[in-house]
Amino acid sequence: IFGIGGPLDEPAPAAEMSARFDDYMKNKYHRPSDEVHDDWDMRADRGTVGSGRFHDRLSEWAACIAAFLTDLGPAGMDNVTMVTLSEFGRRVEENGDRGVDHGHGNVMLMFGGGVAGGEVHGTWPGLAPDKLDDGDLAGTTDYRDVLAEVLTERCRQSVADLPKVFPNRGTFRSVGAVTQKA
Repeated sequence: IFGIGGPLDEPAPAAEMSARFDDYMKNKYHRPSDEVHDDWDMRADRGTVGSGRFHDRLSEWAACIAAFLTDLGPAGMDNVTMVTLSEFGRRVEENGDRGVDHGHGNVMLMFGGGVAGGEVHGTWPGLAPDKLDDGDLAGTTDYRDVLAEVLTERCRQSVADLPKVFPNRGTFRSVGAVTQKA
């Protein structure tokens, strides 16, 4: 979530928030954010650790995030909690086209104020064949729990409002990834 500083009485529609971030990226770094996160579908020709499409996209993404965090500086970061995630994971094994197909488990990265950093939050199931979920990394943490924690702890959103944000979620579980905003 970009630019939220207090309770979300009337949250901005996702499209509006995305447009604000796009404008920021265009004006500040001379590139739209969708160029930063476009072409991540690595079903073919992923590359190697040191070169290729995945390496290039990850390098661009890292440079953009680093520039954003540098611009904010430590004081600015106190008021920003950035969460990065994808709506799907990737298969563990490479496919026949030197890429990886959609899978289950994934990773979320967090930066900024209130992030309890320096550790992995959640359970690492491992990559042993008997630990995989039909060939995929098993998911162990619901992304909605992480986002709910950011909303309640960092944006001061009421826990009572979470079912409106995440309909049909049920009970939320504390992840311990963020601390309460002062």
